[in-house]
Amino acid sequence: MTKPRAVAAAILAWVSAGCAPPDAPLPAIETSGFLPVVAERFATARRRASDAPDEALAVGDYCLLLHAYQYDDEAAGCYRLALAAEPPMAEWAVFLGMVELDRGDAAAAVEAFRVAVDLGETRPAVAVYHARADVAAGDNEAAETRLAAVLAAYADRADAHLELARLRQRAGDHESAVTHLEKALAEGGDFGDAHYLLARSYRSLGDGTAAEQHTRDFERFRQRRLVMEDDPRAEVSRRLITDRRHIQRAKALLAAGEFGAAATELERAHTLNPEKLSTLTNLVAAYGKAGRLDKAAEAYRRGLEIDAGYYQLHLNFGIVLAHSGRAADAERAFSAAAAADPSRPEPWIEYGMLITQAGQAEEGANRYRKALEVDPDSARAHRLLGQYLALTGEYSEAAEHLTRAVAVDPAGATGTLRMLSGVQGAMGETAQARATLGKALEMAEAAGDDAMAEQIRADIERLDGVLATAGGGA
Repeated sequence: MTKPRAVAAAILAWVSAGCAPPDAPLPAIETSGFLPVVAERFATARRRASDAPDEALAVGDYCLLLHAYQYDDEAAGCYRLALAAEPPMAEWAVFLGMVELDRGDAAAAVEAFRVAVDLGETRPAVAVYHARADVAAGDNEAAETRLAAVLAAYADRADAHLELARLRQRAGDHESAVTHLEKALAEGGDFGDAHYLLARSYRSLGDGTAAEQHTRDFERFRQRRLVMEDDPRAEVSRRLITDRRHIQRAKALLAAGEFGAAATELERAHTLNPEKLSTLTNLVAAYGKAGRLDKAAEAYRRGLEIDAGYYQLHLNFGIVLAHSGRAADAERAFSAAAAADPSRPEPWIEYGMLITQAGQAEEGANRYRKALEVDPDSARAHRLLGQYLALTGEYSEAAEHLTRAVAVDPAGATGTLRMLSGVQGAMGETAQARATLGKALEMAEAAGDDAMAEQIRADIERLDGVLATAGGGA
């Protein structure tokens, strides 16, 4: 008997002894709550697997769907059926090992990974999963040996360094743990788990400074995970039918100013999840920035059919209309947004800006005051009202609003501080204006805003001249 056939015979014996004998029916799940496109994908995959129960690819494709949507019990039984089919494929054993790990059956996971190796699996990422199963099964020695072999062949494997560091840390060998964790960071970039474990090890070693630094780094990178290119879980994730990838692409395209392409991605996301209002809301904005008012209006109407009282939908369409010169229609959209959520100041601010640009500055200021009635801590409303008051010579009240805007939003206050300095100078408070500009310059330089910094330096030079002429007095 050839080796592949011997392996296949051994697999068949193992599968038959497991929870799903080869003649077991394919697992079925309830899909009525799924998106139609997802339910159809499940129905098609199961039908193909049922029509070809002896074909490993047909059965395994259905197993992957179950796995991707976290039907772990069903996926485990399904993978066993795939392993009993032809030809014997290592990947189904790998995915079975991963599912068994997720289910908490460490012994079954170890056996599944062993079968994968017998079928020719050699990827280092799988060896790392195998080591995790060893640890879960209580065999730390086997895990150490397996990880050491990975690092002997691939010294730059961040995942192997990470898992070996976990083992060393559990054993109390924090110096070795630190060495492997630092290597994991060097090879894999910053990610939360490594910084968290480093903080623990440095604390155990008595290095409080390093521990605190890695605690801060953990908070900064806690959402970032180590991802290896050969991680088999990526194949599982690809089976998810979700709008997430399209939305992420749309965000990147919007940031790059590619508004038409962003709208295309959002349309694809909408097709996958047609009831998701936030997608339509972003689609309105994307079409507006792309200059497609007709398409923005169409997306707006689609949103209204789902929820006519959705605040952000009305607000975004109002902004699109305002930028398109449709003042009366924009006013109606802003009014609808204000009615949908009376606690939000943005509709009043946006409408105030619209009518100010149309030459009705006083009416615009009244809208900013209305925004502040709704939200007294709206930095944007304080800044815009302060700007209006400065232009009309009401310096004292302007200074109050601008100072309040800085207090509410200090991170975005560079331009506001420069405006406040001008008001203080107009009030004769030259020294105070100089101090305010100094704060603004610090913020501009810290933000790397060279153009703003240059403008502020020119303002400071002018004020220094005034102070010198006045003998340093205000």
